[in-house]
Amino acid sequence: MKYYKLVYDYESSDEWINCIQYNLDNVDEYFIIEGKKQENWKRASFDYDSKDGKILSDFVGNIYGWPIVSLEGANLLKSIVTDTSIQLLPIMVRDKRNEGQEAECFIVNILNLVEEAFDYDHSQYTFFELDDEKILSVTHYSLISNRINDFDIFRISENPVAVFVSELVKNRIEQAELTGFDFVEVKIY
Repeated sequence: MKYYKLVYDYESSDEWINCIQYNLDNVDEYFIIEGKKQENWKRASFDYDSKDGKILSDFVGNIYGWPIVSLEGANLLKSIVTDTSIQLLPIMVRDKRNEGQEAECFIVNILNLVEEAFDYDHSQYTFFELDDEKILSVTHYSLISNRINDFDIFRISENPVAVFVSELVKNRIEQAELTGFDFVEVKIY
């Protein structure tokens, strides 16, 4: 099976909404990379500027690069993966110019955080230091097949910011013609 890094499609439309501000009601912004279920989630909001875009894509661009999906995107993901793989956290996406456009969307909290899946021998990467912490910066991902073959959507512990999906998820998103999604194939060893 093939696997892909899930990314936002920056090139298809200049009219798509891009969320530039958020209100998480005192939730730590790094919760998204922990792979832990949020127990007491309160609906958060993200704002965009309609001067910069007015069309809601199904994979919503945002300042943090979080996986945020439309209702259609959430329903499709629920039909593919289990509740133990993802948690859909409701948010409201609002026009900061108060022109009335609001949409219910969802942060995709990915609960599969796979350990030791990054293939250091076949990937292209560097390390840099930030605040005395060693950070992995990856140019090309390679993953270890026997660590990931049970998952259709996951993050890896070595670089939990990246989101990966199976060929099944990619194909279903493309068949449904959902917008905003792009995929970069990763090598599997």
